[in-house]
Amino acid sequence: LISVKEYVDNSLDACEEFKILPDIKVSINEVEEDIYEVVVEDNGPGIPYDKVPEIYGSFLFGSKFHRFVSTRGKQGIGASAVTLYSQLTTREPIEVITKLKNRDYAIRYKIKIDIKNNSPIVVEKKEIETNKESGTIVKARILGQYIKGKQSVDEYIRLTALINPHANIIYKNPEGERVVYKRITDVLPELKEAKPHPHGIEVGYFERLCRETDKKTILEFLYKTFSSISKEKALQILKKAKIEPDKSPKELSDDEIEKLYEILQETKLRAMPSKYITTLGRDLILKSMDNMFKPEYMSAITRRPALYRGIPFIVEVGIAYGGTIQEFEYYRFANRVPLLYKAGEDAITHALKNINWKHYGFNVEGDFPKEPMAILVHV
Repeated sequence: LISVKEYVDNSLDACEEFKILPDIKVSINEVEEDIYEVVVEDNGPGIPYDKVPEIYGSFLFGSKFHRFVSTRGKQGIGASAVTLYSQLTTREPIEVITKLKNRDYAIRYKIKIDIKNNSPIVVEKKEIETNKESGTIVKARILGQYIKGKQSVDEYIRLTALINPHANIIYKNPEGERVVYKRITDVLPELKEAKPHPHGIEVGYFERLCRETDKKTILEFLYKTFSSISKEKALQILKKAKIEPDKSPKELSDDEIEKLYEILQETKLRAMPSKYITTLGRDLILKSMDNMFKPEYMSAITRRPALYRGIPFIVEVGIAYGGTIQEFEYYRFANRVPLLYKAGEDAITHALKNINWKHYGFNVEGDFPKEPMAILVHV
């Protein structure tokens, strides 16, 4: 499940970033007892050929962690973890075939990880011919068990299709069953990159930004690096911190960095604008639920932005009743990724449990109604 999730999340993010409607194929084949080959193919932009070994063969090599974009990739453990799991359980390298649009050949890599040095081992690198215009295929051979039910790959793919109605997804499971989820909209989610908000970062990250910036003065660093800080506000903050505006950020002492960070946290700042959040929107939620559940009744809402530590978030909810739905079920999503684990411990579950369902005329058993109802909650 996690291997498929890592690869599919990466494919969706890559397609969206380059404004390509995603066509994704996922297949899982049982090679021998409890050994499976996971294959994920996309029509994305392809990966720069020299970056492939680091992306799949070293930990914490990511293009997403330093960027404030509403993408999926910050939530997982990374594709390199699948490489490591593959070599630990089957001793096999992963295989990556990637094709850039402007190249007349593709590159095939076989990659392992040097755990001691956290660096890629390139087992094979070869130029190959392909009919693909662009895109990437990743194959990993891993030890695992194929299961059905709530925490299965089948369920992850189904819910990924539900929350990403702009994607075509073809899925073949180890039993040979093939499921096709056709896209129901050609509208791509709009991704906008924001500057980091001072109230949403840790002191260690703030220190790293100071040390690595190309800005010459701490004044310029503050108002050009962060959202919600004007030049005037930056001067006020520096005056309070007793730091000269023309001092280089790289010359700040540890005490000055800590003091400046504390004052930033205490200073009242505008929230990051909510335009940077990627939502599905009411109309698409209804369209997607109608396509998936064929319900008798449905409703949806995208709520107004709320704020957590300077960073805005939006909650959207869809409710579908009857049709193909057999029982009460709820689906949790964060940044358009299905959340399949620890359902009893999260805020979405607590919120649903706190609803007085009897007030709405439902028969309740335990915390939830017994009715055939599906609830989609996306944060």
